[in-house]
Amino acid sequence: MMGPSIYCQTPEGQINIGYIALNQLNGSLGIGFYRLNVNLYISLLTNATDKRTLGIAAIRGELLTALADGTEALITDLVESRFAEKHEQNPYYANPRNVALHADLPPQRLLALDEVRKGNDLAITLRVRINAFDQLDGKTFPAEASLQFQLTQSDWTRILKEMRFKRTVLLEVEEPDENQNSLLAGAVLNIRKAHDLLRDGHWAQAVVECRRVAEVIRKMFPTVPATAGQKPRDKFRTKGERLRDLDQALFDLCSLASHDDEIGSITPWGPTDARAVFAITTSLVELARAQYTIQANQA
Repeated sequence: MMGPSIYCQTPEGQINIGYIALNQLNGSLGIGFYRLNVNLYISLLTNATDKRTLGIAAIRGELLTALADGTEALITDLVESRFAEKHEQNPYYANPRNVALHADLPPQRLLALDEVRKGNDLAITLRVRINAFDQLDGKTFPAEASLQFQLTQSDWTRILKEMRFKRTVLLEVEEPDENQNSLLAGAVLNIRKAHDLLRDGHWAQAVVECRRVAEVIRKMFPTVPATAGQKPRDKFRTKGERLRDLDQALFDLCSLASHDDEIGSITPWGPTDARAVFAITTSLVELARAQYTIQANQA
């Protein structure tokens, strides 16, 4: 598999010593971090130079992406995962070798990358930096290669699933226990749907799903029916009543994302909006669960 050239700087000048190609990207879960695995194919030329027989002693890399203003920003550095043997030029043929690089990413880095991605594909640049060595005298020389590719939304979603990132509720809000109440069970189901929509960059749809949650858990907060001639009781409202008011305000906010009216149609929803709504919604579900527990214990 032939890709971009690997150029090595030697005393004789710059020479092409081989080719590099992207094999695959995948993810895995660590303790407190998420690992991005980058697998490459490297093929070394058999006749790169008459004076030297070059191989590869070490390899590292960088992942970058293009920003909206056209500049490039570093995503992460890549280090070798395994490099059991030196990659040497074969005197008869050049065979592709698999090289594994990886980066360990904190949750905040994945969220920041989603801010840049905004639900779209990402233009990625992979820069590979190599220490090439002369198989005869052992001298080393710098070499590098660069390749570009599109990280599609479907591939990014797959990588996040492999990292099991989708099971982590964003902003470190604990996912509620749905086994206590049928209303909570429905709310948690909608929370999960909102989380997946948020992860995939569907900001407005995630807010609509949060609206459904607010509609469900409203029934779990107490309300006091208005009585004719009753004085305003703002100062005397209970915690549960005030939480119901908060839920109503959340419902009203989220309704903008589901109504195609004069205001709703011109209201933008970005990642910051959606994540804030999601955090409030998930926290309200937790408060509703606590309110239900109090009421259950008093019954």
